[in-house]
Amino acid sequence: MLVYIAEKNKSWQERMIQYLFLNGDKAVGFSSLAELGSAVDNSVPDVLVADLSFPDKETLFRIRDIKSHYIFSVIITSDDSSESSLILSFSSGCDDYLIKPYSLKELTLRLNALARRFRAANAVSVWQCGQSRMAVNSAAHDVSIDGVRVSLSVSEWKILTLFLRSADRFFCYA
Repeated sequence: MLVYIAEKNKSWQERMIQYLFLNGDKAVGFSSLAELGSAVDNSVPDVLVADLSFPDKETLFRIRDIKSHYIFSVIITSDDSSESSLILSFSSGCDDYLIKPYSLKELTLRLNALARRFRAANAVSVWQCGQSRMAVNSAAHDVSIDGVRVSLSVSEWKILTLFLRSADRFFCYA
C-alpha cells in the first residue's frame, strides 16, 4: 500500500514512515500541502494521512481539491477532538479521523481497514462473453467491454445486475 503522510512534526512523520515500512507498506512524507499536491499529480496514493494543524489552515480545502481529481482514502490527524472539527473533516471528504496522540499500531489498523473497504467497494467482476470480456464494478455502476466503457440507463443497469446475480436461471421475454 502506498501511503502519503502530510505531517507538520518531522520526527513523528519519520517514525510513521519507518513503522509503515516495517509493516510492508511504502510511505512518503511531505512537509507542505503544495509539495503533496505535486506528488499526487505524479503518483496517486492508496491513502493520505494528513495533519489538520498545518499553519496555512487550508488542509481540508486542499484535500477536497485533490480528491476531486483522484480516488484515494484520507485519514485526518489532529489534536482537536471537538465535534465541529470531526464534522468539518468528514464533510470535506475524509474517511477517518485520528485524535493525537495516537499509537502507530492504531494507525496501521485503520489503514488496513480502509484498504479492505476500498477493495470491497471497487471489486470488479469479469465475465467472459464469447470472444469479449465484460468488467462490472457494481459499487461504481461501471461497465466496460474489452476495456471500453459502456453507458447504461438505470433500467439497463437493473436488468444487467439481475442477469449477473441470476446467471444460473433461465429468463424468457413475454
